[in-house]
Amino acid sequence: MKRLLKFLTLALILITAGCIISGNILVVVKLPDKSLKSNQDTEMWEVSKDNVGDWADHFDDINHIVDVGFTMIITNNNTTDAATGQFYISKRDDFNSAEEVKEDGILLLSGLTVSAGKSLTVKWQESYDYLSNFDALKKYAMTGQFYVYAIGLGESIDIDIRRVAVILTINAKP
Repeated sequence: MKRLLKFLTLALILITAGCIISGNILVVVKLPDKSLKSNQDTEMWEVSKDNVGDWADHFDDINHIVDVGFTMIITNNNTTDAATGQFYISKRDDFNSAEEVKEDGILLLSGLTVSAGKSLTVKWQESYDYLSNFDALKKYAMTGQFYVYAIGLGESIDIDIRRVAVILTINAKP
């Protein structure tokens, strides 16, 4: 009985100090639909804790970013040519062209090819097949704000990017 009482006392002290309790919070950042009409186009989304209650509410308590994934539907409106796109991340919100994004952004998602007249649905688990620079993405997410850019590759681009979401798993103290 004395052992149990000592253990419970120690556990209560550690819990009160915040040493034991931490938990994962799933944050879904929904982004607006966008379209790319040429290989010179670029579309940008701001991903910010200020737009998501759970992320903002726990921002000061974040221990680390456990996981980051994406979901989206990419539709190729061109009926004759396949379309390929890439996604980049940056702390900058002022890129003016796809070339600037490629030069100064960090490649995030690549290999997204959609057959002519078809759609590609990327689910959270599948986004890892296209993901690169995972550590840079987690670092940016820890700052609470970053920008995602989409660019089209190839000569004939006409794609819609819909139902885009960034999904963060954050480990934080309650």
